[in-house]
Amino acid sequence: MSPDLLKLIPVADCLEAELARAWEANRQTRWQFKKQYRELRRVNLAAARQCADGRKLELAKVTVEEIDSLLDALCGQFVHSDEPERAELMQFFGERPRLLGNLQNYASRSATRMYEKGDREFLLRGLAAVVLDAGRSLQGFTFTLGKLYSVAKFHGIQPMPLFVHFGEIADDDTKRLLVEFENSDDFKVCVSDKESLRSSMESGKAIR
Repeated sequence: MSPDLLKLIPVADCLEAELARAWEANRQTRWQFKKQYRELRRVNLAAARQCADGRKLELAKVTVEEIDSLLDALCGQFVHSDEPERAELMQFFGERPRLLGNLQNYASRSATRMYEKGDREFLLRGLAAVVLDAGRSLQGFTFTLGKLYSVAKFHGIQPMPLFVHFGEIADDDTKRLLVEFENSDDFKVCVSDKESLRSSMESGKAIR
């Protein structure tokens, strides 16, 4: 394992443990909520809705800044690494499912940061996050890719050569998602023109 990755293991394992603790606590809460909701819905729909509105999930004692700091380092390593190092990073996330589950939102926030700062590195890290997920979190990335594509265009960067580059180092399904993005059915739905992108970002509607 590379020295740079070894340095990040203590921080990664600490965040993974806290994210896993909150996830497990919320798994129990969700199960209990579904049971209570089904029982209430049989007798009083209004009460069931009130129950849903009052549901509270436990938050992990982890800040977005802490997650982004770690994922910036990990995705940055992936961007600038060779094949053996990329394989190590893929395994690293495979062993930490809660961090893996944060890659989608991280990729979206990377697009937001690129929009704000115009730094191409955020586009590269966002695409690295897509490849590192490799479909393992079972989350859809089409809208996130649309955001990365739109922001790249906004700053005068042609995104498809980069999409293709990352597709070539991805698993087969992710490769198709990236390489065929412009020709996909979702392309027109997921990609914004400059004016729509500016409006969504500045109105606070963009995913952060």
